[in-house]
Amino acid sequence: VVEGGVAAGAGLQLVEEVEQEGNIGEDESNLLRSAIEFTDLDAEDILTHRVDLEALPVTSSKEEIAQCFTESRYSRILLYGEDIDDIVGVLHLKDFYSGMSGLHRVGAYRKLGLIESAYLDDRLTVEIIADGKHLPPELLRLIVKGIGIDRISLITDAMRGAGLPNGSRVRLGSETNGQMTVIEDDVAFMPDHTCFAGSVCTADRCIRTIVQSAGVPLPDAVRMMTLNPARLLGIAVRKGSLQPGFDADLCLFSESLQVQAVFVSGKRIVQEAK
Repeated sequence: VVEGGVAAGAGLQLVEEVEQEGNIGEDESNLLRSAIEFTDLDAEDILTHRVDLEALPVTSSKEEIAQCFTESRYSRILLYGEDIDDIVGVLHLKDFYSGMSGLHRVGAYRKLGLIESAYLDDRLTVEIIADGKHLPPELLRLIVKGIGIDRISLITDAMRGAGLPNGSRVRLGSETNGQMTVIEDDVAFMPDHTCFAGSVCTADRCIRTIVQSAGVPLPDAVRMMTLNPARLLGIAVRKGSLQPGFDADLCLFSESLQVQAVFVSGKRIVQEAK
């Protein structure tokens, strides 16, 4: 591999020549440009130094942890012992199973990853992308059975293509020069279809998926979408359940779990579906 700006410049010129000849389409061109321009970056341009990570002392209280989640808006919080170089664990696992370490070999020995740790340690909470694509129904059932309702939060993990029909093309990241993706089979793909580019699901679809595909009772599914995340964020004193004095944020479903109306602070903002 040749390093340096000269090599990158030559690569971009080659892409332009192939474009002019009409041998590649826009999606392939964007993919090649992204790969070539990525080589101009240093590690410090894309990695976060450990001293800039969100972390808490292992002795932190639940209130301090909830406050950290709320203020930082991150879903991965590290725990440390004597100082930030003494990382001893994590509290919460985002995008459970997605890009996450699992059982692996180190020499002749098998070592557990984060996935197995979540099943073993009741102190860990997890988020699952319940779009019915990132995790198959069988795996959703396994997670619910092994982790338990109280420790699971449903998330959409959606990008800007959320709710758009199949066949739509939308950029991931920057609207002007972000990665182009295509929505097919109700999920966003990279142009070469070798992997997902993101979810396009909405919160109501998460509930339908976990109920209809994983067999979770509706009250438990709603809890995983509302109360559990509210507790994680430290806002369960006003959101996540229907109680006197709480925010009147409501979503009304039909028997088939389709959205019929939405209320925010008691005010209806969506009319009944036709």
